[in-house]
Amino acid sequence: IASRASNLQARIDRLAVKVIQMDGLPEESASMQDSLNTKPFQSSMMF
Repeated sequence: IASRASNLQARIDRLAVKVIQMDGLPEESASMQDSLNTKPFQSSMMF
């Protein structure tokens, strides 16, 4: 269990570094904000 926990912690740490790097780029954060503000997909099919 300790091995799996440390492996998971390492993956979380690497992901956190990637998120911090993405937050540092202003042009990327603007496009990220635009994508968060879009309306959710709605199908045109009637059920």
